[in-house]
This record gives sequence, structure tokens and C-alpha cells, in this order.
Amino acid sequence: MHSLDFAPVTSAESIQITANLAREIWYEHFPIIIGVKQVNYMLQTLQSESAIALQIQGGMYYYLIQTLDHPIGYLAVKPESETQSLFLSKLYLLQKCRGQGLGHQAIAFVEALALEMGLTSITLTCNKNNHAALQVYHHLGFATIDSMVKDIGQGFVMDDYILEKSVKNEG
Repeated sequence: MHSLDFAPVTSAESIQITANLAREIWYEHFPIIIGVKQVNYMLQTLQSESAIALQIQGGMYYYLIQTLDHPIGYLAVKPESETQSLFLSKLYLLQKCRGQGLGHQAIAFVEALALEMGLTSITLTCNKNNHAALQVYHHLGFATIDSMVKDIGQGFVMDDYILEKSVKNEG
């Protein structure tokens, strides 16, 4: 298993790399789950360079997931002080990098971020039909606590489960 590096996405160049990774990963994984039209729409509205830059300005933290200085995925988190939770908005790896324990390393990084920020849990949403991801999250200690259907425009919805994991400082 490779050791991962988590590089903050702050420059125009790293935002462009993230948007390019998003396109590659989303087209590998999501058409069978939500269809190509919704993938196109979500990439344009949520994962384009301008959308990522706006999210960062709004308090979202993006990180490139790298191994040997080569980007293989990305994640994004946003602290939610009112619920004492770190919202894991995005965690995506290239298809060739899945199933190697890298998700475990990424979640450990997110847990460390949550603790650093003084937060007590991590929450996320996951498409109800993304069975592989749901299985991984459950294996990593997340529990399904609710579900939601959210209108995202153009006739598309996000039909997701809400998952949560408590984090504790082991010191």
C-alpha cells in the first residue's frame, strides 16, 4: 500500500488539476448510477474550476490525494460548527486506485482534520445506489443515520443516505 500525501488545493493550477480529476473519476464511476446527463450537469455546476474556486472561498477545504507526487484523487471538507461536525463533501479516487486501502488512509486524514478543528464527528452524504462506496464507508465505521432527496436543479435530484462517524482524541 502506498503512502498518501494530502496537498491543499489553493492555487489556480491545483484547482484545474482537481477539476480534471473530477471529470475523469465521475465519468468512470457515476454514469451507471445517475446517468450521463446528471454527471454532465453536476460536473459543470459543482466540480468545474469556477465552482471549486467559489466553494473554497465559501469555507470548503479541498485536498489533492497524491502518491509519489502524482494526483490520484481528491477530497473536500467543510467544518460545521453548529453541529460540531466536519462535513465530508467529496472523496474520490481514480478507479485504478480503489480497493487498495487508500480510502482508509483518506478517512484517517479527515478524522485528524476534524480533531484538529475541535469537532466531534464526520458526516457525509452518499448516493443510495452507490453500493460500493456505502460498503466502504460502513466498513470504515460510518453509520447511516438518515436519508434525503435534494433538488439540485434542471430536474435532477441527489437521492442520498446521510452517514456519520464519531471521532475521539485517543490521547
